[in-house]
Amino acid sequence: MSFHTKVLLQTLSLAVCFVWQPLFAEKLAVYHTSDIHGYYFSRADKSGQPTGGFAVLENVLLKETEPFVLLDSGDFSSGNKEANASDGRYSIELMNAAGKTPKNVLGQGYSALAIGNHDSDFGAETLGQMLSGFNGEVISVNVEGLQIPGKQIFPYKIFNWNGKKIAVIGFSMDGPGMSGMELKKRCSADWDKLLQEVQAQKPDTVLLLARDSVADPRKPSQLLDILTQTPSAQTVIDVFFG
Repeated sequence: MSFHTKVLLQTLSLAVCFVWQPLFAEKLAVYHTSDIHGYYFSRADKSGQPTGGFAVLENVLLKETEPFVLLDSGDFSSGNKEANASDGRYSIELMNAAGKTPKNVLGQGYSALAIGNHDSDFGAETLGQMLSGFNGEVISVNVEGLQIPGKQIFPYKIFNWNGKKIAVIGFSMDGPGMSGMELKKRCSADWDKLLQEVQAQKPDTVLLLARDSVADPRKPSQLLDILTQTPSAQTVIDVFFG
């Protein structure tokens, strides 16, 4: 497995992970974004050159030669005038439209997202209505009490992507933006039970899509200590997208 990261924007980063079986030629590229925060357009970098945005992302995806999926780990719906004016709806519309190419296993759009701590800045009811328009899956092991018309929140989902059985587990971070819903605490025993359940389905790869960071000094990881104490974590989880 190879892994590399490209920064598209200060608040929109893109990580690309390639998943494959050693005995087969088929590959699957997994593109991951986080902290979009409504920054849909290019912005000037430190040198003054425009960089990033959904148009740049689309150009990257149009050049992808392998089948791919798009995932997001939250904080996509608030942060600037465009996002706030639409209560985050524009974010969902752009995520549904992204990656319009035959190489996208969906044909178009993101396959799944995890809810971020600022995605309920406009209230749980507004978030639920917004997510009802998302064409992919909403995945979070710890969000409870959020009503999404016509949709269900899954703790994890097993996908069949390009002949690969891929498990995606979602995790949401507690924070000021989580008003109007509950984030249930998950102890090591809870994670161990969940991971054994996932492993029993024999996925080719297990991805953890988490609103969490193991390297942000401003906010200690809510997952690192728990997963360190979880016997099955190191053997089941293949890639951490945070």
